[in-house]
Amino acid sequence: MHPILIQLGSIPIHTYGFLIAIGFLVAIQVVKTLSTRAGLDVEKILDLSFWCLAVGFVGARVLFVITRWDIFSNDLMGIFRIWEGGLVF
Repeated sequence: MHPILIQLGSIPIHTYGFLIAIGFLVAIQVVKTLSTRAGLDVEKILDLSFWCLAVGFVGARVLFVITRWDIFSNDLMGIFRIWEGGLVF
């Protein structure tokens, strides 16, 4: 897989993040369709979907830090530098 999908000026679009975003958008469409069919409140389901994504990212970062604790044990502030990469799904 190519790490950078495309470059828009000085902004790189990373393949990993792009695929996560596409997967989330497809999942939202499926959830909207299924919740409408089931007669559920679509707005509540969409709110829950947002929080699931947020908690998923936090959990992915926590797992990344746990699996590479030898790197982060000497630099605890590095745990919060997510722009340097590091999510485990």
